[in-house]
Amino acid sequence: MEVTLKKFFKFLLLAGLVICSLVLALLAYLHFGNLDPFRGKIESLVSEATGRKLSIDGHIDINLFPDPEVIVNNVSLANAEWGSEPAMIKVGHADASINFMSIFSDLFIVRQVNVNDVSVLLEQNEQAVSNWVMGGKDVIKEGEALPDPPENDTQSGKTSDNIVQLPLMVDMAVLSGIVVKVRSPEQPEKTYTIEELSLKPDETGNLLLTTRGDLDGLPLALDGQISTGESVKLHEAVSLDLAGNLGDVQLKVQVATSRLSALADLNGQINVTVDDIQQALKKAKIESPVEGTLIADITAEQKSADSDLAVRVNGKLGTIAVDGDAIFIKKSLSKANVKLSVEDLEKIVALLDLDMAFSGPLTANLALTQEPDKSSELKMDVKADGISAAILATLLDGSLTEAKINLDVTDINKTLKLVKVEIPLNGPLTASTTISKDGETYKAKLDAKVDGLTAGVNATRTGNHTDLITSFGPLDRAGEIFEVEGVTANMLKLQVSLDQLEEKDIEVKDLQMEIGENRLKANGRLNLAGESAIKVSFSSTDLSTLLDTLPVTDLSGDISAEYSAEKVVLSPLAITFGKSDLYGDFTMLVGEKRDIKATLTSKVLDLRPFSSGTSTSSEDAEVTETTEAGKPAVETDEEKSRYLFKEEPLKLDQLQAIEADIKLSVGHFYSGQIEFKDWILDGSLHDGNVKAKTKLTSASKGHAAIRLDLQTRENTATIDTLMSLNGFGLYMLSKGISKDEVPATSVTLELKTTGKSPRELASVANGRILLTQGPGKINSSVASMFTNDIIAQLLSALNPFDDDEEISQYDCTVLSINIVDGQADIDGLLTQSEKLMIVGGGHIDLKTEELKIEFNTKPRSGVGVSAGMFVTPFIKVTGTLAEPGIGLDKKGSLLTGGAAVATGGLSLLYKGIFDRVTAEGDHCEETLGEVDEHANYTF
Repeated sequence: MEVTLKKFFKFLLLAGLVICSLVLALLAYLHFGNLDPFRGKIESLVSEATGRKLSIDGHIDINLFPDPEVIVNNVSLANAEWGSEPAMIKVGHADASINFMSIFSDLFIVRQVNVNDVSVLLEQNEQAVSNWVMGGKDVIKEGEALPDPPENDTQSGKTSDNIVQLPLMVDMAVLSGIVVKVRSPEQPEKTYTIEELSLKPDETGNLLLTTRGDLDGLPLALDGQISTGESVKLHEAVSLDLAGNLGDVQLKVQVATSRLSALADLNGQINVTVDDIQQALKKAKIESPVEGTLIADITAEQKSADSDLAVRVNGKLGTIAVDGDAIFIKKSLSKANVKLSVEDLEKIVALLDLDMAFSGPLTANLALTQEPDKSSELKMDVKADGISAAILATLLDGSLTEAKINLDVTDINKTLKLVKVEIPLNGPLTASTTISKDGETYKAKLDAKVDGLTAGVNATRTGNHTDLITSFGPLDRAGEIFEVEGVTANMLKLQVSLDQLEEKDIEVKDLQMEIGENRLKANGRLNLAGESAIKVSFSSTDLSTLLDTLPVTDLSGDISAEYSAEKVVLSPLAITFGKSDLYGDFTMLVGEKRDIKATLTSKVLDLRPFSSGTSTSSEDAEVTETTEAGKPAVETDEEKSRYLFKEEPLKLDQLQAIEADIKLSVGHFYSGQIEFKDWILDGSLHDGNVKAKTKLTSASKGHAAIRLDLQTRENTATIDTLMSLNGFGLYMLSKGISKDEVPATSVTLELKTTGKSPRELASVANGRILLTQGPGKINSSVASMFTNDIIAQLLSALNPFDDDEEISQYDCTVLSINIVDGQADIDGLLTQSEKLMIVGGGHIDLKTEELKIEFNTKPRSGVGVSAGMFVTPFIKVTGTLAEPGIGLDKKGSLLTGGAAVATGGLSLLYKGIFDRVTAEGDHCEETLGEVDEHANYTF
């Protein structure tokens, strides 16, 4: 038995010796042997894992004693296929050694790391794909779920009451020659260089950090001290003390704590100083108007894990200063106070290039207080240049429950001017707002007062439903402020219910707006991005109660409207006021062209209430001093134009951008002194061509018919129009005269022309104008109101009784003008009254606008008038349409204006009639008979 046991132990001893020999042989091989034959295998494994080719062009060494160490040279990792360079990473030399026994402990200790001559290229392509995204067989493909994260192992080591050990400690590290380039589309290339980065232990066991480099043109220097595992054990604290510079930026960081997990006994401070922030930003290639010195200090302190964490921030940037502190209890914010101050707002406004004129200091204070499971309170006060605002808000679980906002402005006019807003408000402004939340219901109330005006808003919102009630006024005070006279003293009141159906879709329910007895109601749907539809009804018992310049009449209406960015539809449309009514529909489509369609009908359309009192009185009329020839004493550039018909090209593009079909039918129409019956208008506009017809009957049983055919091609217009007015009474010239005594007037106009400007249209015009007027009375004083100075002067010269007789009795008036190729011949002009006869004729060259018109006036016998009463029986109108002049008395000298012309009587008399007869006979019937063939046109 003993022999057997001895043999067994000898076998074990021999086996152990063999194993030890093999291990020693393996270690000796690893330490002294050549590992270069294994480079291919290593490259293959890394390439398979990353999806990128790894190349090891240098020697691989492994040293086992005294600490395991790996040394590699000339290593490169390939770039992405689309990359701008073949290699993404190049490493000239790298070596690292570890504490062998730390492999079997919780703290992995790296004794020393040396890396130098490293170049890294980080870039993105046009599709924003980064070259650092890589992988081999384990790469997650698009659409696949991410793997579950590994479960956290319970970290061994000391309990949570002691210092938490770091999983990795580096005793020494030296990096040099590190260059990182960053490239991306449409961005300049950036280069970051680390010339030296070293971590070396001192006598206390801490690591001394030294860093020198260049970050995209900004020199970098960072020095300091960092705790290692040995120093943590020795000092029972983790500390970090760094100081550095990046360009003109100085940074200091000091942090100390006895426990990393809970930051117990935390005492930290961060200081940042920039002497010239603008210069620093420019060096960093950042465009910003910020300027001045930047100083920022941040401190944090916590005595123990269960005590409060106090944080304080103090900073200043130029004239802006911030001072604040906060207290955290169990990692939750408990209290915070922040004060912001600006020494001079004018500099800040100019710096930010704001269109405002604020100046002086600004102060803002914010205070927050909150306790667990209780409501929180937020206070804020702001004061600047006559404006003060105070906010008090209550929050529960981070959600607003109530907020009160008070705004006071010392001088609203000054404040509005500061923000470059022109509104004529004066005095102080006060406004208070309250917002509250109860469950899902929000309520808001606003009250404001300024310059005698008050405004109030009450709003309630639950879910997507909102009820709104507002008031504003009194409106007469608003009228005074905005210089509108006669406005009602009532308040404007509005209430409405709104349901938000979708993000931009709102249903309007029971909108009601009232101003005294004037009311408007609406219901419908508003879509801010699509088609809206709304029905509106309005009523007023007396419009003058709204504005005293409006007529004393009732008004009511109902309109259904649909509108969007592409169309506006009013159908049906119904409006009544007084005895008037208007019904129909209107549609406008907006596309490449505006397409308008309207059909309107009315039994009675009386606009007299709206036009009464609008004429300018003699006291309010603008008086213009005139020269002898009747021209204004001071002329504008337009009035100084050589021609009455301008040479500017016709603006036909606006006409060609519209399609339209308009139909109007009015049974009885009133406006001022005008009265029509059976008015029908039918017009269309398509492809730049206008076709329109209208017919109507006057109160004097006269008839009117007008046809217009306008065709446009590019910048040329062709006009063919025909107008016939038969038996119309000129009631506007008949003030104080009964309708039966108003002379019947007929006008026939036929015109055809084509051209690219008003002047060209006049120069080639062809047509005829015929005006006839039967017997009746005319108020001369009223007629003078509708004529300009030169015509008034001509009438006064032709009729010596004009100044003495307010009402004149006329037998007839005939005017016949024939137009051929821009040459207008006045081939007949006769006016016969109770006391005189005026005949004339002449020529107007529409190409040159030159005037040659002659008149002769003779007394009629049997009425007590003698030829001696006519100082100027022969009168001639000369000059141009833009600058006419009248002249020649019976002696041949100028009466006024124009150039002198030879005497010798009239050369252009109406078909010689004045050479054959005297003024004693009645020539109306004879003259009307000669022009009667032109009096009527058919349509």
